[in-house]
Amino acid sequence: MDIVRKMRACHPVGKLVRSTENAMTITRTMLEESLNRFAPDEAGHLDDELGELLESLGATDPSSVGDAITAVAQTAVFNAVRARNKAEQDRAIRWYQKMHEVLAVRRTKEKERERPAAEIACDETLPVEHRAEALNEWMILESDQAVLFVLSELENGSCNEEWLATLVFAAEDLRFDEEDQQNWLCRRLHEIAVEFRDRAESRFEQVVWSALRRFASLVPEEDAVELVEFVRYGNVDTRLVALQCIVNVFEAAPPRNPEIFGRLADRVFELATKLLDPDVLVPGETSAIAEQTIVALAALGDQRLAGCVSRLAGLKIEWFSQVVQQNLTALLDCWEGHETHPSYQQLTATIADSN
Repeated sequence: MDIVRKMRACHPVGKLVRSTENAMTITRTMLEESLNRFAPDEAGHLDDELGELLESLGATDPSSVGDAITAVAQTAVFNAVRARNKAEQDRAIRWYQKMHEVLAVRRTKEKERERPAAEIACDETLPVEHRAEALNEWMILESDQAVLFVLSELENGSCNEEWLATLVFAAEDLRFDEEDQQNWLCRRLHEIAVEFRDRAESRFEQVVWSALRRFASLVPEEDAVELVEFVRYGNVDTRLVALQCIVNVFEAAPPRNPEIFGRLADRVFELATKLLDPDVLVPGETSAIAEQTIVALAALGDQRLAGCVSRLAGLKIEWFSQVVQQNLTALLDCWEGHETHPSYQQLTATIADSN
């Protein structure tokens, strides 16, 4: 039963927020209707629906939200007393418990709003989602202190997976100015990416991708070869993100020593060879990976770039050729000022030959 949709059909939100008394009456009526007809676990997604239902009431008078919930809890007690059988009594008691759970959560959140964001983020007794919200606020208000906290927490090997994921996401958004911080964080994020990639749980893919992106933004150029292990299919598919990371590492300038990236270039070329096949190349993630293999070879200054572009032309897939051409041109534009570099000259010639 979608009590939110039903409430809004009868009483537009605009009318609700103009009258607290009206909003409270409607809120109680709709909840009591559910209470009298359904058990809490039969009333739809109650947590989400209740939050939406009370939003307009809270916009007018936040303190009245608790009053409305309390009133429904009291009604549940009354229903339990006058219940005609045990089933009705059990249902009323479960609603009473549910209303008090909702009220307790609201009171906890209200208390948290009175605490500094830094204090909430540091409180290990709180749910991760509450700490994450506070950490996000702390990063905005006091980024320097938040940086030190995130580094300290990442160094703590005892934190749970959900909090570790939160820290990785935070690290991607924070700025680390000191070189020793960058170096340490780079190593730690590589460890986390490997650890979470090897788990057969797709829920961690965003964590792995985030760790890889931040790793690539911090890693010294000569260590970019470490991305090679992520240009492979695994429990979490990191190929596309890893290829994008390779391009990002060399986006500002061509590689100083292309020869040291032989192992990485070999793996990228191997993947390009497999995917540049008309039976494989279809719109979607596969084509995105194939496109990035060509751009990554260009970024690495690999001499097999021209052969891959020539093979691409032979496929006669116009839409894909245009995408690759646009991305190669964008990379060349980023390398402005490096016209004498062999990688720049190779890329210029490859683009010219493909036109």
